[in-house]
Amino acid sequence: MRTKSKWHGIMFPGLLLALTAAAAPVSTIHLRQFSRPHVPTSGLTQITGGDYVTGMQGPNTITRFNQKGTPSALYVFASDGSEGIGPGPLLQASDGNLYGTCYAGGVNHAGTIFKVTLNGEFTLLYTFQGLDGNGPSGKLVEGNGGALYGVTQFGGTQDAGTVFRVSPTGVFTSLYTLNGTTEGYNMNGGLILASDGNFWGTTFAGGSNPSGAGTVFKISPQGNFTSVYSFDGPNGYFPLGPVLQRSDGNFYGTTTFGGRWDFGVVYRLTPTGEYTVLASFDDSSNGADPFGALIEGSDGNLYGITDQEYYFLGGTAFRLSSTNKLTTLAAFGEGDEVFDGLIQAEGGGIRGTTDSTMFTIHLGIPEPKPSITGFEPARGKPGTVVTIRGDHFVYAGQVMFNGVAAQFQTTSANFILAVVPNGASTGPVTIRNVGGASSSNFNFTVE
Repeated sequence: MRTKSKWHGIMFPGLLLALTAAAAPVSTIHLRQFSRPHVPTSGLTQITGGDYVTGMQGPNTITRFNQKGTPSALYVFASDGSEGIGPGPLLQASDGNLYGTCYAGGVNHAGTIFKVTLNGEFTLLYTFQGLDGNGPSGKLVEGNGGALYGVTQFGGTQDAGTVFRVSPTGVFTSLYTLNGTTEGYNMNGGLILASDGNFWGTTFAGGSNPSGAGTVFKISPQGNFTSVYSFDGPNGYFPLGPVLQRSDGNFYGTTTFGGRWDFGVVYRLTPTGEYTVLASFDDSSNGADPFGALIEGSDGNLYGITDQEYYFLGGTAFRLSSTNKLTTLAAFGEGDEVFDGLIQAEGGGIRGTTDSTMFTIHLGIPEPKPSITGFEPARGKPGTVVTIRGDHFVYAGQVMFNGVAAQFQTTSANFILAVVPNGASTGPVTIRNVGGASSSNFNFTVE
């Protein structure tokens, strides 16, 4: 095996400079160029109002970009590293605040968890100590009740990584410590909250196969851990990113290596653990070493990134069609690595960052409609405040409970707070944004 370390508004930003791109009608443009040492350390998160935030280093900063790509420092971390070093991807939670982790720094040099308001008020929520985790990685995910969940690459009793929960006020709970062998070790990509109520993630290595090629696992909010799949090597090994639960209910992801040419694969995994390789990378026509999170675009295709392409020159952005055809959408310069994965921005294309640019890929695909994955509580009387979970809520313009319009507040791309209206009856919840309207495939019960 090869080895590797690693609410409302109208927008669209102006174009600045063309990048290398695939054939028309695909076009890729710069929104912002960066120069060392002040470069991104994570991908983009679109926040309420349509702006974007990312972590940066040189100095360690949470940076906000307006719709034209103009940056402003939301918060600059303490220069002595006590608040953290290397801010990772950011979550805008249901309370409207930003939450994230730093991979290193803190008084114990094991990383930190923090909160930043959109006004730049910073709170250091927790500093890792080692046995409770070391090197937090990936984006935090909000569970029911508002608690945040995440993973560390190292730490714990076996130094194999931990799964943790933290409240918005900083109450920390260590949920699980990996055994470093059959359960895997080194969790890199964070967690997702799946439709079964469990959190799903990957480990970079370890597992029940002798090759120790990594795993996919699930863990309950109470900390009950289950290994779902162990990679075998030839069909993929060393995943560097989380899984995506697609609209079909299955899980999708990438491995850094393995496949027909040993340059990585895109795979599908059923909830019961049935594994299928969908496509292999070849290092020539479609890149090499995919990592980070996949996204499902509004056209039904999958989009992601590779670390290297064209014989190790730089990173790429790719598309996997419904027929499992890989297409390189953009190839970046030599040594120009792409971070975390891509987002489909509301109001403007597929976006991401490299260590030299914030970019947008225009594909002419439809604006994303809202998706609704849950609400809490699932029942209530008129006047009850309901937290609706899903995606593409930034420009939500209407929320209805079984056809009756409700008062609501968008608190992030993933959360809306809505008041059950008078006259509502039991039925689906519908949200409308600039891309259209979508309804939940389950009912809210009006009491």
